[in-house]
Amino acid sequence: SGLTVNGTLNLGATGAPVTLKSGDPATSPAPWGNVYYQAGSSGTIANSNFINAPPAVGLQCATSGALTLSGNTFSGGIGMRTLPGCTASVDHNVFNGGISVQGGSPDLGGGSQNSAGYNTVLGPSIALQNISANPIFAKNNWWGCATTAEMDAAQANIPPHFDYYDNPSYAVVNLSGWRGAQTRATTRAKSPRGRPPA
Repeated sequence: SGLTVNGTLNLGATGAPVTLKSGDPATSPAPWGNVYYQAGSSGTIANSNFINAPPAVGLQCATSGALTLSGNTFSGGIGMRTLPGCTASVDHNVFNGGISVQGGSPDLGGGSQNSAGYNTVLGPSIALQNISANPIFAKNNWWGCATTAEMDAAQANIPPHFDYYDNPSYAVVNLSGWRGAQTRATTRAKSPRGRPPA
């Protein structure tokens, strides 16, 4: 079960959040399908809660139409999976199950859709996976204390992120301007990670 969007779907607003979850009382949380924005669809999802169970996915995106995710919380399973064509603008969300980029060019901060970033992206094993051929912008985000310490130490291969540094056939992720562990709003002056060796 899930929700497939072929037109326009707007969910949630300031002061009027929407919660998406299974009604199955047998398990908590129970798995369900996902909200799937197909090619050509569009919408805005704001201040909403996606509650799912691993390995389910909260939202799938395959649209190059105007899709904005802002102020949402994704709990359980993978928060968002992007497919070829996806150009969603993603800002100020909490992804407790990480993000999987399998295609498209979603803007997670500082990219072509003018996303401000400021997402919190965590994951039990992988916070951000880019197994596409497209470089991804994911600037100005919070990645958790342990990951932030590794980034502050200027490591190239950050374990919770799976990209070029794990497999050269995949593209890079630009993580520059990551938020600091104390204020979560500290902009670092280091060079952006995400450049393959010359």
